[in-house]
Amino acid sequence: QARVQPGAGAVLRVCTTAAARPALLAAEDSLRALSAADNAAARPWVLRSAPMPAGGFEALARRTPLGETGAAQLRLINQAYAPGAAVPRVGQMVKVVDTAP
Repeated sequence: QARVQPGAGAVLRVCTTAAARPALLAAEDSLRALSAADNAAARPWVLRSAPMPAGGFEALARRTPLGETGAAQLRLINQAYAPGAAVPRVGQMVKVVDTAP
């Protein structure tokens, strides 16, 4: 188990139990610098505006790199995630995630 505690300012400190430490160290050891091939293949994501299609967030999500949780993520960034939240009308501009050119 690990828990996050606020540290000084914006710094966070992770406090771990002895049992969790090996897993955290293994995760740390798995990190590596990006290779030239990784850098060439990387496609950053950007936010754009687009009109809401008739198919709603599900239709928008199919055109994004967000994967199977895309519709939920689009609802979140467009403040339409809470029960009873207003859903944007067809044609209304909404935020979408896209890959950078």
